[in-house]
Amino acid sequence: MYVLPKRLSTITLLTLLIITCEGTVKCRWIKLIDSLGPSDPDEATFTKLPNGDYLETGSMPSPDHNNVVTEFEEVWRRGVLVPGSACAWIIQSVDGKTFLGRVGGSYLALSEEKRGVFKARREEWDEQDGWKIIYAIGSAEGLPRLASIGNQIKDEASWSIGERVVVLGSDYIVRGFEGL
Repeated sequence: MYVLPKRLSTITLLTLLIITCEGTVKCRWIKLIDSLGPSDPDEATFTKLPNGDYLETGSMPSPDHNNVVTEFEEVWRRGVLVPGSACAWIIQSVDGKTFLGRVGGSYLALSEEKRGVFKARREEWDEQDGWKIIYAIGSAEGLPRLASIGNQIKDEASWSIGERVVVLGSDYIVRGFEGL
C-alpha cells in the first residue's frame, strides 16, 4: 500500500490507476473525480529507488501553468498501516457520485454531487477515541462516517468485486477488495 500525504489535493480527489506494462512500470491515471473537470488520462513511469521508495515521472497539463503540459516527479513511499479491519475495500454508489474506501484503520469518503461540488473526509481509528476525523474538504456533512456504518459492514470479509452492498440504506458496488 502506498499513501498520499495527510491532506487531499483539492484538484484530483479520485483516480483510477491502470498499469499499462510490466518491467519498467508505466501507469495510466484516469481521473474519476476531478475539480478541474474532465481531462485526458495521463501516464507516468515508476522507478524503484535504492531506499525502496518509488519515483514517479511523467508529464501532464498543469493547472498552475495555464494547463501547459509540464513534466513532474513524485516520490511514493510505503505508509504505516493504521491497525483495524483485516480488509481493504472501495465501494461506489450506484449513481457513481460517491466512493467510500477502507484500509485497516483508515477510511476515506469522497463525493462529487455535481460538476465542481466536492466533498471528502478522511478518518482514522484511535484506540481511545474511536473513529476520528483527520480532515474534511467541502461540506462533508452528507458523507457517511465509518462510525455510522461500521455495524452494517460486519460481513465485509465476504465481499467480492462487482457485488452490490447496502450501506445506510443506499446501494453501492464493490469496486476493489483485498484481505490484509
